Amino acid sequence: MCPDRIQSSYLLEVCAADLPSVRAALEGGAHRVELCSGLAEGGVTPSIGLLMEAMKISAVPVRVLVRARPGDFTWSPHETEAMCLDIRMMCERGAKGFVLGALTPEGDVDMDVMRRMLEAAGNLPWTFHRAFDFCRDPLNALEEIIRLGADTILTSGGAVSALDGASLLNSLVLAAGNRIQIMAGGGISPDNIKEIRIKTGCNAFHLSGRSALPNHLVPSGGAALNAPGLHSDYVHKVTDTEIIGKVISLLNT
Repeated sequence: MCPDRIQSSYLLEVCAADLPSVRAALEGGAHRVELCSGLAEGGVTPSIGLLMEAMKISAVPVRVLVRARPGDFTWSPHETEAMCLDIRMMCERGAKGFVLGALTPEGDVDMDVMRRMLEAAGNLPWTFHRAFDFCRDPLNALEEIIRLGADTILTSGGAVSALDGASLLNSLVLAAGNRIQIMAGGGISPDNIKEIRIKTGCNAFHLSGRSALPNHLVPSGGAALNAPGLHSDYVHKVTDTEIIGKVISLLNT
């Protein structure tokens, strides 16, 4: 059983990239938080300051995403060392779990890089993140990740969304048995959570559950708040307590 698994028939993890989102996740009833930065880029390592403040306010386990940059999941020696340093420093400041992943250029789990990161993480629980969706042989990757000691794999079933990847997700759930938790993630919302649960057989789910809020500052003249095309200058997205609460309510029925 997962070390921080709650006594429930399901687990809902919320991906949060800022403190308001952490608060909203808690208020909505989330069971676990994945903390990161840069959700628009697929998530990268958050600052230590963000981690420390998130842990102050969170009454549920917080797992920290460690990812050196956007893009693929093949890491150079320098990137690997940077991630190991991040993991060590976060452990020193009280981190309780991590979200990690590394692949070879061929699409296999990079066992050497993973072992280095896990050595830095000690015995803390960890999730293999959505790098899994780029593995060329998911069932073989499942076995390798189990051998590495993960308690969770976060995956959309190799598709754009968990609903699109429901068939592979179900195959993974059946192959995993009680050895590891398959967490469905990707496009999950109140509109599809029950269908995803039925089609995949998953009992763990991951979403950001965000809605748009207006920015306090609105650009005027030639200035811009963000790099063109990366984010809107007029709104920003934050986890919505109501969305999380709706998903929880639907999972309870």
